[in-house]
Amino acid sequence: MVGDLSKGKGEWISVDDALPEKEGQYICHFSDAVIETFYYEPEDKFKQWGVHNVVVTHWMLLPEPPKGEQDE
Repeated sequence: MVGDLSKGKGEWISVDDALPEKEGQYICHFSDAVIETFYYEPEDKFKQWGVHNVVVTHWMLLPEPPKGEQDE
């Protein structure tokens, strides 16, 4: 599945509807927590260092960094 990123940032996307288009960091919801985690494209899996069997239910793009932070 490919994520429809035209929905924009800040909207939860169910993993039943779509997965991210590319590998990288995403905000994910699982169980009763929300964490930043990594999506591995070749495996179609979200993984979190030190956490096993992460069952992500929803994900979203990371927000842009605060203005001025990119230049540092």
